[in-house]
Amino acid sequence: MDIYIIRHGQSMADIENKCEGNYDSPLTALGKEQASKLSLYYKQNKILFDKIYTSSLTRAKETAQIISKNQNCDIISTELIKEMDNGIWAGMPKEERNAKYPPKGNPPYFKAFDEPIPWGESYKDLAQRAYEVKKQIIDQNNNSSIAIVSHGGFINALLGTILNDGLLEDYFHTIFPTGDTGWHLLQKKNGFTYFRQVNCQKHLL
Repeated sequence: MDIYIIRHGQSMADIENKCEGNYDSPLTALGKEQASKLSLYYKQNKILFDKIYTSSLTRAKETAQIISKNQNCDIISTELIKEMDNGIWAGMPKEERNAKYPPKGNPPYFKAFDEPIPWGESYKDLAQRAYEVKKQIIDQNNNSSIAIVSHGGFINALLGTILNDGLLEDYFHTIFPTGDTGWHLLQKKNGFTYFRQVNCQKHLL
């Protein structure tokens, strides 16, 4: 089983320097170009998907739709793989958020593991959602090739949860940076999960 975990392309919130999370920001022209290059890369390298799962947020859905132009499979939209719900921070300028809610600790986090953002999720909530994706999507698609188009924070939680075998709090200390349309390739074989690619962006070179 091959699992391609893909971050969306550049979004408007990225260039506006706003907190994104649950803020529903579309792709920029550059973001669409990044997704098109990824779609072409997969076509040229004969990488085909049986299913594409996408976050229900616009920037991920647009990325998935562009990737699918060179595929022949269904796109399944699900809120399970949305970015962390950042509550009142959604759409807030980052400078304002940093001034009102300065990060704490080392490495710095804006909230403790089980402390929710006002009107939003905690990192624990995010990890539990990532674990549900592991059980409901990854573990249920044996012998398939699937793509999961999501967001940096959620991808970090998902990879950390897989790496730490569901020990939710351990993911909090595992960092997997993912650039615009960066992708990770995991392969499940004979009961093992292999990390074959991490934050690959060779399609943008």
